[in-house]
Amino acid sequence: MKVRPVWNSSDPVNVSLQIAVNQIVEMDEREQILTTNLWIEQHWTDQKLVWDEDDFDGIEEMRIPASEIWVPDVTLYDNADSNDYVAHSRSSNAIVSSKGNVDLWSKPTLVKSTCKINVKYFPFDMQECTMKFGSLDIYQLPNELEQVCQRPDLSELVRTNNGTLSTHHQTTQPEIHMLP
Repeated sequence: MKVRPVWNSSDPVNVSLQIAVNQIVEMDEREQILTTNLWIEQHWTDQKLVWDEDDFDGIEEMRIPASEIWVPDVTLYDNADSNDYVAHSRSSNAIVSSKGNVDLWSKPTLVKSTCKINVKYFPFDMQECTMKFGSLDIYQLPNELEQVCQRPDLSELVRTNNGTLSTHHQTTQPEIHMLP
């Protein structure tokens, strides 16, 4: 287990989260599962990864394997399979600045999330699927998860002819989930 990236253990770690949807792979109406291809972007400050650039030949930033540093345990609460996409993030390199700012992008990640299907107006129905992200590790608290923008990034979305896609705003609210 990696040590939380703050000197005072009661200080929160503010984690910014941005989701980029690359592709809606499948909507399985029978199983009520939405499969998407996502990039997951996280940013935080690690107070223990700070250095004076002058002491290190002016090095402003470096790439470090995410498996070697503390990484937030942000997870998808609506996960519909056992695939741990957090492991995808940990297999990437983090970019760490001399000020301790950490930027981490997951590799393209296939995510299966639950989505309650409503076919009341079939074939003219609209489906609303949500993805709720947060931390399951109560021992890493307090962590503050904040959104980077109000909508998921769809700029790289691969469009298909299977309907129309619209997005709604994201919100973040601090919650503590005590699991048995």
